[in-house]
Amino acid sequence: RLEYPYLIRNGALQTHREMLLVKGIAHDDFFNQGLEADTTVYSYQRNTNRFGGERINLKQTDTTTLQTQLQFSAGLAQKVQERARDLDNLFDLVGERGEGEAGEGQIHQITLEWLADHLEDLTLEDGPRQKAGLNLNTAPRHLLKTLPGLDDQTLEPILNFREQGGGFTKVGDLYTLNLVDDDTFKQLAQHVTVHTHVVRVISRGTVGQVSRRLEACVDRGGNRPVLVYWHQTE
Repeated sequence: RLEYPYLIRNGALQTHREMLLVKGIAHDDFFNQGLEADTTVYSYQRNTNRFGGERINLKQTDTTTLQTQLQFSAGLAQKVQERARDLDNLFDLVGERGEGEAGEGQIHQITLEWLADHLEDLTLEDGPRQKAGLNLNTAPRHLLKTLPGLDDQTLEPILNFREQGGGFTKVGDLYTLNLVDDDTFKQLAQHVTVHTHVVRVISRGTVGQVSRRLEACVDRGGNRPVLVYWHQTE
């Protein structure tokens, strides 16, 4: 029997502090072992390209769009439209080649390099939001090391570029800049992003013997910032 009984929601967490209600997570684990600083329930990624425009949903698009917007050959556009209906991962398209001949300047085969360069132009999901990954430009080393394919050795080129090269503008930079190999990029791409729409703001103030700590989460993904979380403690 719990000292302070509560109703089980049987659903998604509404704040990251609700982890304290999870069996096995102690107060010290949450506040002193990094869970408070490293977790959130508000993160998401807009289903748009890096310029804010709509991504091409391969499950819903037509061959004309693929030809005009991506410069696919007629044969490749037809092949991709047929394959996309059953796709769960964009990387399954690598190696697809259209039948027949390609015109001048048309894409007739999807290579990993092409997909890396156009990854944020494409989607397999409907709706305005997607699950967010770790931000390549801001996530600390210890969190990036939890991602598939990354350890101290493979992470070093990424951190060096982040610090000296001005940061990543798209996820595909990992591959096109030769920072990771083919297999690592395929594993990693779906778990990272270069955009952060929800930020956490922490403010502390002390006047005499009175101290206050304020924590807020702000969603910047829309036309105006929206406060989604506010917590004040002494």
